[in-house]
Amino acid sequence: GGRLPTDWMAAQVTRLDNTDGDIETLATRIAGVRTWTYVSYQSNWLDDARHWQERTRAIEDRLSDALHRGLTQRFVDKRTAVLVSHFKDRDDLLTAVNGDGDVTVEGHYMGHLEGFRFVPDGPGDGGASGNDDVAARKVGNAAGRALRGEVETRLKRLEADADEHFGLVPDRLPDEGPEEGAWPRLITWRGHPVARLKAGTEILRPVAEPLFSDLFEPSQRDRVGRRLQTWLDVQIATLFAPLLAAQKADLAGAARGVVFQLAENLGSVRRDTVAAQIEALGGKGRKSLRPFGIRLGRHRVYLPELLKPNAVLWRGLLRGLSMEAAEIPPPPGSGRVSLDVPPGAPHGFFEAMGFVAFGALAVRCDMVERLAAKAWTLAQKGAFEAVPELLSLAGCGVDEMADILAGLGYKGRPGKDGTLRFHRTKKQTQKPKNKPKPAVAKDSPFAKLQNLKQAG
Repeated sequence: GGRLPTDWMAAQVTRLDNTDGDIETLATRIAGVRTWTYVSYQSNWLDDARHWQERTRAIEDRLSDALHRGLTQRFVDKRTAVLVSHFKDRDDLLTAVNGDGDVTVEGHYMGHLEGFRFVPDGPGDGGASGNDDVAARKVGNAAGRALRGEVETRLKRLEADADEHFGLVPDRLPDEGPEEGAWPRLITWRGHPVARLKAGTEILRPVAEPLFSDLFEPSQRDRVGRRLQTWLDVQIATLFAPLLAAQKADLAGAARGVVFQLAENLGSVRRDTVAAQIEALGGKGRKSLRPFGIRLGRHRVYLPELLKPNAVLWRGLLRGLSMEAAEIPPPPGSGRVSLDVPPGAPHGFFEAMGFVAFGALAVRCDMVERLAAKAWTLAQKGAFEAVPELLSLAGCGVDEMADILAGLGYKGRPGKDGTLRFHRTKKQTQKPKNKPKPAVAKDSPFAKLQNLKQAG
């Protein structure tokens, strides 16, 4: 039929789809598959030219990757072989680690230090085999001695460094590749990952766990952990200062109960969760909470200081550490007043960051209070529309606003002109009015006391 048989073409290509073999074999296969790539672009030679174009290109990519690995390994093996042949009979090899962490043995580059992790140059260990094993180990031991000395030097520097040299980065090591939207769970020292955050016994007491390194002695690993834990404790103490101060304060029972719930939820809680404690506060109890900035809102009790961007990030980070959920939503953008709630988001996760979930949208709790106040004012005149001020406060559209207002006790109905208007569906939260004093019976012994007070 004037075309190459499909089965025959498949047999020619399949025999080349093999990444085993030495460098010369791989190079020969690449040349062979390129011939069939050329054939695949002659559309009138084959029944399904596009299929063969994609298949031959994929085989060539795999073979090229294998060839690259082989060439790199050949270079590493050759370098090690030179070292082994020159230094079999020597006990002391000249080793050095420069300021950038580059490690050399007798002038040959062997790899580099990233923090306290040694990253060898090239794939594999580059070691020799057979009768050269002892000499190869000698080269490795020489590099190890230089690294151990450098580790101690770096450890002393880490212990002496100020907190400004430490930070957090997403939970991926450099050789693991980037990950978009990852939470910052790796602690860095001078830009290099040295530890990972872990959940502690309490949500506000996370743990700094040093990354594994075979260069560490147990005591050195403990020293790294102590310094990083000190840095971590300072971060928590600084960010959550008002909440921690409230925990330590000498408060009455009801106020202490409110603070306990706030601490359990990282700085904000539903008002109805602590309604009994609020009812029991009285004027003195309310006054005792003011120095810590605790707000008793219509719907949420919260600390405004813990709604700032960095505090919100840490709140989500700490809650994420304590959860065993398979997937945590990505970190929030800085200064966002509302966030999308993805399907399957762990229960309570957004609330732990100080947001209130309304369907597919979560709104920061201080904005919820402002929305509730504005909606209350609008409702005084009857049914109202989702005015631009409401939409601006929540950073959302009319559909999302309908979910928010429903959560605040309002229901939307389309008017005659099709415009959605909202009205109350349940009793709204108001500031309690002064209750009238109970009447005292005329024949009661307390009547005379009441008369004496009025006369006074």
